[in-house]
Amino acid sequence: MAEVSGKIRERKAAKWSQKISPDLLPNEVIWAYFGTGRFKPVTEATMVTSSRVIGFTSFGASIDKRIVLNAWACDILSFRFPEKMGGFTLRISTPTGEVNFGLLDKSEIDFATYYLDQLRQRTPQPPVQGTIRGTPALPTSVPSAQRLPQASIPTVIAPAPAQDVQTGRPHQTAAGGIAGEIERLAELHRRGILDDDEFKQAKRAAIGSPALPVSDARPSTPEVSDRINLIKPS
Repeated sequence: MAEVSGKIRERKAAKWSQKISPDLLPNEVIWAYFGTGRFKPVTEATMVTSSRVIGFTSFGASIDKRIVLNAWACDILSFRFPEKMGGFTLRISTPTGEVNFGLLDKSEIDFATYYLDQLRQRTPQPPVQGTIRGTPALPTSVPSAQRLPQASIPTVIAPAPAQDVQTGRPHQTAAGGIAGEIERLAELHRRGILDDDEFKQAKRAAIGSPALPVSDARPSTPEVSDRINLIKPS
C-alpha cells in the first residue's frame, strides 16, 4: 500500500493505484501520493514510484493521457517548493528543463521531500524506450538490489612470484616478472597497505637486492611478505 500525505484519503489513493499500476514498468512500485495537481495540463496529484515522479490523472483514456508528467530518478538534478498565490508548487529540475508538478500544501513539503530524497539515492531504472509512456524499458544498469553483496565476492589470494633456486631471485615470467611484481607493490603502496619502509624493503626483495638490516627495518605484524601475498592487486 502506497503512503499518502495528510491531504489525501487512502481510499482515493487505492483507486488511483488500481488505475495507474498497469501503466507502470515491470517491478515499478508506487511509494507515495501527495499534492493537488495542476490545471494545464490537468493532473490530480503527484506520485513517487521506485523509478520516477509522475503527475497523473486517472480519467485518461490511454497511458499518455493518464501519465501526463514524468521526471525519472536518473534525470532529477534538484527540486524546490516555491511559494505561489499563497500555496506551494513542486518544481523538479532535469537536463531538459524544469517540470512543474503543481500545487501542494505546506504541510506536505516534508513528506514530499522525504520520498524525493529516497528516490534520488537509489539506483534508478532508465527512462522508457520509444515515444509511448509506460513501454517497458531495457535496463542499462543493474539495480542495486540485484548486485552481488560485497561480502559474497570470493577473495583470490595472489601467489608469491616463483624464485630461482640458485639466486633466490624471481623468475622473469611471461606475466611480467620483476616489473610486474614491482608494479603490484607500488599499487599496494599507493593504497596505503604498505608504508614507505615496507615498500622499499619489499622492492629490494623483488629485484634480489640485499634487504635492510633487521635493526633498520620497521617491524610489522603480520610480516610484510605475508601482507603482500594475501592481498589481490587491483
